[in-house]
Formats: sequence, C-alpha cells, structure tokens
Amino acid sequence: ILSEVYATQARLGMEPEARLGLLLKAGDAYASAGEDAQAIEAYGESLDLLRSSRAAMEYESELLANKAACHLAQGEADVATRMAQEAVRLSKERATRLSECRAWLVIASAAPDRRASEIALQQAEGLIAQSGAVTHLARLHEIRSRLSCESESSWAGG
Repeated sequence: ILSEVYATQARLGMEPEARLGLLLKAGDAYASAGEDAQAIEAYGESLDLLRSSRAAMEYESELLANKAACHLAQGEADVATRMAQEAVRLSKERATRLSECRAWLVIASAAPDRRASEIALQQAEGLIAQSGAVTHLARLHEIRSRLSCESESSWAGG
C-alpha cells in the first residue's frame, strides 16, 4: 500500500523537509483510503516535525485542515472544529487560501446548526471566488446539497 511506503520512507531519517513531504503524502494516501486513524497519526507526526524543525512552515495550515477533516470523518466534530479554526487563523496570517478554504469546509460540515454551516460555506465560497480554488467546489456543493435536503430539526452536522 502506497501510504505504508511513504510512512516507512519518512522514518528512515533524512532531511526534515523530505521527511515532512513523505509524511504528508502518507497522510493523504491514508485519508484517501479511508484510513483516518492512520492519516491522523501521519499528519500529527508531520506537524510535530514541522514545528520542531521550523521547516516548510507554509504547510502547517494544510496539515491542520487535513487532520481536522480526518477527525471529522471519525465523528470527532469538536476536535475537527477547533483544529480547522486554528488552520483558518494560520491561513489568514500566511495567505494560504486553499488551506483556509478546506478548513472552512470542515467547519461547515462539523457545524452544530444550519446557520453556522451556511456562514462557513459563505467564507469558503468567497475564497474559491478569490483564488479560483475549484478543487474545493465539489465538497462545497455536497455540503450545500445536504443543507437543502435536511430540515432544521434533523441537522446533526458531520
């Protein structure tokens, strides 16, 4: 499995930037395979390495947004929301709009009610319009579709 290859290579001891890249790829591969617990571990290890080495700090908000999405997939909406809010804060500081957009989509999905979800979706939509981040359009439409299908009383987030 590709995720295992990346994770193993990352542990072989190389420059922090190279290790970080491999751990990020491992996390992405685990997340794509639906192995969210392993993805959380890989993203967490990436964040630890990034913060301790101060290498490739521009990836911090992306790692946080990705890790938040995995926590949400595991049903941990509160953890996901806190982590996504941190990703939004860092993204604004560093002007990393793609990561900020992803984080807003996590917040929208984890929102406790329709109004909070809609506010987060508006933020994401604005970032897509500014940056042309069409890669996030499908997720935005998926969340918006869920909003239109669910009644206020049945809103459960996630």
